[in-house]
Amino acid sequence: MNVPCGKEAIGELFNKVAPIYGTVGPETFVLFGNALVNAAAILPGCRILDLACGRGAVLFPAAELAGPTGSAVGIDISRSMVDHLNREIAGRGCSTIETVVMDAENLHFDDNSFDYVLCGFGIFFCPNPILALKEALRVLKASGIIAISTWEGMEMRRKTICDALAALPYAINAKEATRMLPKGFDSEGEIRKNLAIAGFSDISVRVETGIFFYRDEEEWWSAQWSHGIRSVLESIEKQAGKDALYRYKQMVFQSLQKNREAEGIRQEMRALITVGKK
Repeated sequence: MNVPCGKEAIGELFNKVAPIYGTVGPETFVLFGNALVNAAAILPGCRILDLACGRGAVLFPAAELAGPTGSAVGIDISRSMVDHLNREIAGRGCSTIETVVMDAENLHFDDNSFDYVLCGFGIFFCPNPILALKEALRVLKASGIIAISTWEGMEMRRKTICDALAALPYAINAKEATRMLPKGFDSEGEIRKNLAIAGFSDISVRVETGIFFYRDEEEWWSAQWSHGIRSVLESIEKQAGKDALYRYKQMVFQSLQKNREAEGIRQEMRALITVGKK
């Protein structure tokens, strides 16, 4: 697949994180993936498309609800992510799931092909998310359902990252460092507006809160290398070197102390779960 210029960096980032994506620390994607699937109210025998499917946190529970008479297709711009997911699919013996390396802004499916389009924490990585939503609308059948999850506002994890970045005593271009962090779709008003622009109706938005515990600061740090925040850490090292990244790590660890409890480092994450209809 030819990835248009500007999307190559996204594909490369997730190619790097794919081997450990969702496997370090608490199972945050599993909890929110199940919440998204439940909100979509998937019926047996339906056909599902999962955009930016990652390692299957949404795809697997969705396919299970669709049952043996249904089917699910997962697409992702990262070939490595799809390769790792395929090994998991084979290991589970999931015969109703297929995967494709594909750009969510250019879906290679016919009009009116799916009953549901799902996207867990992926729509904001699209350079043109409205185009991706319009593509989702196109491939949905009449009265088909879209369900997406996004992070709410300046959620705690991102705030920790950005606060420490701002306090670094090094010449860091913060805009460059955070350019691949999720942007947009972090308020109910913005989500409703964007889905309406794309052509969806009957839009509902609710907040899903998850409380997670990391064993210690090192596990929290390792987890950040396993998803999109890795881009921030790599940018710090690229711009200012290993010493700056080490200093940044120490500042983050200090900030995390206020979240330390008997069970470990407490992290509250809040997601917006949005459902709309074609």
